[in-house]
Amino acid sequence: MPIGTRLWIFTKSVVALERDDYGVYELLDRSDNILYIGYGKIRCSLVEHFTDGKNPIEGTFNFSAEYTWTEQKAIKRQKEEL
Repeated sequence: MPIGTRLWIFTKSVVALERDDYGVYELLDRSDNILYIGYGKIRCSLVEHFTDGKNPIEGTFNFSAEYTWTEQKAIKRQKEEL
């Protein structure tokens, strides 16, 4: 089942608009191939994947996110996607 309903460009200005609530997210390359599926507080987690972040994912062009509101639901949703 896809995460979220829309793809967003992976830029700091777009990520800054995300809420910082729990959810699951995926990072995609220019061809919409999934590079990474993660969970956590969305804005904080996405910021970590920029090239100057703690866990950079090279080649990321787009992302999508789905809010679950709790950490437990986010973990469960990530496992479903993996």
